[in-house]
Amino acid sequence: MTEAAIADGTLTLEALFDNDLRPIEGSNPPRYTSKLTPWAEQNWQPFFEAIKDSNPDEITSVVCSSLKGFLPVQLKELSRAPTGDIAHDTKYCRNGRIIQDPVDLPAKASEQDYMMAVFRHEGDGHSYKVMRNVYVPLRINGRRWGDFELAYSV
Repeated sequence: MTEAAIADGTLTLEALFDNDLRPIEGSNPPRYTSKLTPWAEQNWQPFFEAIKDSNPDEITSVVCSSLKGFLPVQLKELSRAPTGDIAHDTKYCRNGRIIQDPVDLPAKASEQDYMMAVFRHEGDGHSYKVMRNVYVPLRINGRRWGDFELAYSV
């Protein structure tokens, strides 16, 4: 999908690999936007939603994360408007966040076909879930952008 958009001109490589992240005012935890964000919202988010809908009880997150941990878009349920309540915003305002926990670093460094990890998910900032995450490297036109990630809990 991403390579097709580059080929037809609806997405540029410059926008895809834009690392000039601009802060979104009023975000706590901090969130950012890039030239990729609008395209990702229109194209990646529906793809993520379809995957989540295939197994909604176990799949908790579907995302593409850059090599620096930037999540340009998340599932709709995790892309809510901030309220100022840190517990709510930590749990439900994950679009635009930079999340690169220690568990993510080996996947970002790996060139394997996929990696898996088990970790505690922060949830609302007070409670945690045991999660499993599958990372698949995303190479767009031969260049590593980051990873497609699918998180689930059983």
